[in-house]
Amino acid sequence: MKKIFSWMLIFVSVIIVSQSQCVHAEAIDNRTLEISRITLQDDKIFVYENGSESDLNNEDSLNEMKAPILYTKGYKKTLESHGYGSWRSAVSGKGPATLSFTQTNSKGYNISYTASVSGEYSSINKINSMVGVTVGTSKTYSIGAGYSVKVPKGKRYRIVYRPRYKVYKIVETKYLEQAVPNKGIRKYPVSSKTCRVKVFDSWDFSYKAL
Repeated sequence: MKKIFSWMLIFVSVIIVSQSQCVHAEAIDNRTLEISRITLQDDKIFVYENGSESDLNNEDSLNEMKAPILYTKGYKKTLESHGYGSWRSAVSGKGPATLSFTQTNSKGYNISYTASVSGEYSSINKINSMVGVTVGTSKTYSIGAGYSVKVPKGKRYRIVYRPRYKVYKIVETKYLEQAVPNKGIRKYPVSSKTCRVKVFDSWDFSYKAL
């Protein structure tokens, strides 16, 4: 009689545990259908629609999955390097004389530069605001104090000039933010895009003998 009673207890316990697991699984499945599933690996968030890699048995994970999801973007601009464009021809003269290229006699010469961008980015308007110019649009720049060189007797020189530009590296990072109950705001990088922008810096001068 005792053995029969013991077996009945074991049988009832198994049924209760089984039903409990089924109810838990059903609740989890319902939550999974209602939200995007999130996995955290190496400090990166991966968001899936009805995915299968979340730790669905972890109550903390379920709470975080239920938290509101907000996508934000952050931008970082750094001056990476400098570079030079092609040489351009300016005034020429025969010596003995002092040959000068100034703002006054620069009319008729090409003293413009067009900023350019390469790489990945989401908004060209955002890039323009960060570098302070309109990428792809030519702009005229003053030659400032200009340049002078003494030409020896019997020699003929030509002043040449070229644009010196700055290369900015701009990294756009997409973040996922969640206000997790009792844990505050969590912020994770999801993806990033990197581009480089060439922006005018100054004019570089030299001369060559003709």
